[in-house]
Amino acid sequence: MKKAAHICVDEKFIDIAIDMFSQISEFASSFYCLHKNQAPIQYIKQADKLIVVRSERELIHLINADCDIVFLHGLHLKPYYISFFAPKVKIVWLSWGYDLYSDNSVCFTQRMPLHINMYAPLTRKYVYKNKMHVVKKIIKKLFLTYFYNRMLRRVNYMSTVLPVEYDLIKLFNKNIKIKYFPFCYLSKDDVMGQVSGSNILLGNSATIANNHIDVIKQLEDIELKDRTVVLPLSYGSLSYRDFLLKNYLLSNSEVNFQPITDFIQFRAYCDLLNSCGYAIFGHKRQQAVGNVNLMLRKGAKVFLYQDSIVYQQLLRDGYKVFTIEHDLNEKELSSLLPESEQKRNQQIFEKKYNYNNYIVELNHACKVLSV
Repeated sequence: MKKAAHICVDEKFIDIAIDMFSQISEFASSFYCLHKNQAPIQYIKQADKLIVVRSERELIHLINADCDIVFLHGLHLKPYYISFFAPKVKIVWLSWGYDLYSDNSVCFTQRMPLHINMYAPLTRKYVYKNKMHVVKKIIKKLFLTYFYNRMLRRVNYMSTVLPVEYDLIKLFNKNIKIKYFPFCYLSKDDVMGQVSGSNILLGNSATIANNHIDVIKQLEDIELKDRTVVLPLSYGSLSYRDFLLKNYLLSNSEVNFQPITDFIQFRAYCDLLNSCGYAIFGHKRQQAVGNVNLMLRKGAKVFLYQDSIVYQQLLRDGYKVFTIEHDLNEKELSSLLPESEQKRNQQIFEKKYNYNNYIVELNHACKVLSV
């Protein structure tokens, strides 16, 4: 039987992947966790199923000696190292999103496979306020461009969180021959309840791509009364989180914010979100899809920028969703999504992401991959 190596880091999605690939009959899977510090594994519950490695070179040596296929769960292994895998090893890149996009700033040349306008106006000012920071990013992206291009020629298969992303990659990178691999982190966990409250969820993390600054400015001009705006900030950039806390969340008397700065378990998170009949995701690139799907399944009104990748995919799939530009106002925030539209969104999701059907599809894709 062939052997597959899964390269990951200590992230909460990995437990889902371990469960899913345990149901694959075409090859035996081993999960290699690239964990450079000495701290214990924090987020992966099935830590006993991990092979913990401390360096990229050790990881590549282990895989080349004993594996036929390697799955990259996100591009936590720098593109530079991809060329060190033996030619016999098939590489499957399971993109998460952060590893696909760069901002379409006029001062940058070609970078990652997808370059878009990632930032709303106020957030863009925050990102590019430091000129030296911009210069460093230019140099970094020039190096990334070279190694990404090398990597794209070496990777055999890839999955994207949204099908529209793969279409865009093929459109912008016509010379690459990467085949599509259908994969998503699909959990059996129940969504645990329907929304019944009038609170508002804003974003999914302390990352700049949420465009918090612009969305908060828009919310300040809306009469929210005594409603709470819930902000998950338990992971991402500590400096950006502290900036939001200092300048907006702790000093803003016009909006009642509830920042979440500590990691909480999924069940408790779902219970908290049951109070949020509205969810705002300010990302232009693909991000927070798990949270978007969760709120759609719970029956919330979901607001996104109309030029966001996620909004384009949701429209393609037939969901009822709203735009931040035109619909984020007092009128739309005064009534929950009608029950008929809640059910429609839920039915679209259940049809698209039926767990048992997907495991059958994944087994078929792995069979093709193993040939």
